Amino acid sequence: SLSNLNYQRNQTFCADPDPEMLRPAVLAFTGDVYQGLDAGTLSESLLSDLNDQGFILSGLYGVLKPFDGIQPYRLEMGAKLPVGTKANMVQYWKKPVTDFLHTQVKADELLVNLASQEYSAAVDFSVFTGPVVHPVFLDDSKGQLKVISFFAKKARGLMVRYLVESNAQSLTDVCGFQSEGYRWSESMSQDPMHPVFVR
Repeated sequence: SLSNLNYQRNQTFCADPDPEMLRPAVLAFTGDVYQGLDAGTLSESLLSDLNDQGFILSGLYGVLKPFDGIQPYRLEMGAKLPVGTKANMVQYWKKPVTDFLHTQVKADELLVNLASQEYSAAVDFSVFTGPVVHPVFLDDSKGQLKVISFFAKKARGLMVRYLVESNAQSLTDVCGFQSEGYRWSESMSQDPMHPVFVR
């Protein structure tokens, strides 16, 4: 069961692990986003680009580069767990995560946020002076377009893959995303920084 798996992970977690215990973050995570990304099928060159340009938000580590080595763990950013003087993980990580990302993203550089709302809450996007794009993925459900969590997670991974494969540099590039039936909807994208993709 998941509880037994996480108990075992917590029992074997090591503060100073042997490097052989570590796996690259982008290959260690196996959720829907990472299934959409399917990093194991990217070329070495594209994996290098992904590592150069991508960041992974983590409840345990704060921010990871895709090829940072990690141990198996489960700790959600949304965990209502007090940390020191902070009420929860989001409050604990917000300043260090934001400060770190701010040093990594150039002043006019495009930043595409594909984190969930839970993880996005750990970043103060107002500090970035370049364009910050927050794609939205909608699926038809009984005749209504809405965010369906499982599909939206996978779509975020598909978008990461597209951004790396296409070397996207602009909002126009982002809006060129077409994968597994998703297409940009100009009419539904009323805020250009929140482009809507529908299927």
